[in-house]
Amino acid sequence: MIYLIFVFFIFFIILLIPIDIVINAKNEVQIKVLWCFGIIKYVPSKKQFKAKKTIKKNITKKKKSKSSIFGLLTNEKFLWRVFDYLLSMLKSVHIKSGKINIEFGLDDPADTAILLGKIYAHQYSWLDPSEKRLKIHPNFNQACFKAEGAILIRLYPVELIYKTTLFLVSPILWRGLYVARYAKA
Repeated sequence: MIYLIFVFFIFFIILLIPIDIVINAKNEVQIKVLWCFGIIKYVPSKKQFKAKKTIKKNITKKKKSKSSIFGLLTNEKFLWRVFDYLLSMLKSVHIKSGKINIEFGLDDPADTAILLGKIYAHQYSWLDPSEKRLKIHPNFNQACFKAEGAILIRLYPVELIYKTTLFLVSPILWRGLYVARYAKA
């Protein structure tokens, strides 16, 4: 019994170690996943990002009735629970550092100025104004979009597992799935 508790304790300590995700974007996007404070590294190969060819086969599938899916999407409590889960997962993503430079332009300089005004109006509600993480450069001469920068994101596996478990055991989720499965067409 003591060994089981010891193994559980070691497993919990391992899950407390954060996962750092480094994203660099200049000419192409480079992603690195670091764990154990950079001792263990994972760099996905570029082959993983290429689109795969899909082969269509003529398979007859039993179609799900639209009323069950519609019933699930019109269930207000279910939608609020899914939205709450997505919001909690977004809050568990901690941006440790990063700088992003964006250059954009539209065909008409007036449209570029209007879009720039709308971005500036909301920029400080997203970010702390004292930190210069996001720089936006309008290009009034040509239509373009260029973005480059680097960002460090930190995730805690325990936090992600905890929030996902709370979502999966919530009665609202199971009630909504039950109604969607057994709804009459």
